[in-house]
Amino acid sequence: MCHLCRFPTPPVETRRGFFRQLAGAAVSAGLVGTGRAARAANAGDPPPAVASSGWGRILTPHPEWDFHNDREAQVVDFIREDRSLGANMRHGVADPRNLASLCQYPFLFSFDLTDIRDAREWANLREYIYRGGFLYLDNCVHVSPNITAYRTDHLTRLTRLLPASEWRRLSDDHPIYRTRYPIKPSQLPDDAHTPDDQLRALYGVFDDDRMVALVSMAHLFCGWPERPSYVEADKKQMVNIYAYARAH
Repeated sequence: MCHLCRFPTPPVETRRGFFRQLAGAAVSAGLVGTGRAARAANAGDPPPAVASSGWGRILTPHPEWDFHNDREAQVVDFIREDRSLGANMRHGVADPRNLASLCQYPFLFSFDLTDIRDAREWANLREYIYRGGFLYLDNCVHVSPNITAYRTDHLTRLTRLLPASEWRRLSDDHPIYRTRYPIKPSQLPDDAHTPDDQLRALYGVFDDDRMVALVSMAHLFCGWPERPSYVEADKKQMVNIYAYARAH
């Protein structure tokens, strides 16, 4: 499924190994983005650090990459209401062609990454993750209607991007459902386009013991005007996801 993202396969390495190598200036040859950061550091220009607060939308070639941006702004405003979580909350666009642009935000969101085909952009996303950043991908049935293919494609891409990683479906009692607000999966949208075995499913991608990405079948941005009864739970669950990512 990752035939469109032809970045070179790096050696099996975890985030901890990445930081050990970066600190020792011994960078694995296959990690394109890491090598670039090390060269910048050697030249006296420190590599960018991931910001402590903020939500970024990933810029992609998809014609609807910014779909539902009005709802995203509402979610960010909702996060800002939590003073301990939303202080200095930056909200904007992150360009994967530029590592520094990605690192402006500790939390990056997209509906779909399949149109990113440049190996350098994938290398920047990998390095962003290794520096502590988090990717959140929430399926939208308008943007990506084949939900099963969406899940398989993104989980394949991400685990190939991070070869020592693994993915697993999160249980209904996972802490991500109660980090800030107690939410039951049954409170989240029930979408007719979603296969029963994928309904409301959340898949975590783990590198070492850290969840570095979340692939969601819960469609948390979808159907707000048609089904307003879901909106409060959707917003609260997105706050939970953001808070969990920042705490781990």
